[in-house]
Amino acid sequence: MNDPNWADILTAISTLGIGLLGAYFAWRQFVLSELQWKHQLYDRRMAIYVAAGQTIGHMFRHGTLPDSELIDFLQKTRESDFLLNSAVTAQLDEMYNKAIRLQQLDAEKQDKDDPDRGKKIQEAVDIKIWYIGQGKVLKELFSPFLKLS
Repeated sequence: MNDPNWADILTAISTLGIGLLGAYFAWRQFVLSELQWKHQLYDRRMAIYVAAGQTIGHMFRHGTLPDSELIDFLQKTRESDFLLNSAVTAQLDEMYNKAIRLQQLDAEKQDKDDPDRGKKIQEAVDIKIWYIGQGKVLKELFSPFLKLS
């Protein structure tokens, strides 16, 4: 004599279904926001990698980095402390410091009477050679941060 009230049963089932559907959409939204966050992080890290590569390319083509290029390098890599590890940041710092040293050497080696001129010229050449090898070093350092897997 106790017939089930189909309206109550359908209401309970539909409430459960709506709740499950809402949970599914919330989960999908979470997954999507995670992917967007990873994409933004990738873009910011890639921008630093590209800036470092452009600096190496400029050094390779011109043999020096003028102040405008160094300022550009600093501006484009300033977030490296927050987006990358200390090894990458140390490498970028070394690139900057060697570029500054090269500027100093280029100015000092103009003095033809300087007894250390030959040493300064050799040091400048060594820095330029060092820069040429940095493309591979940067690729290895950045690789864990730029893989899409």
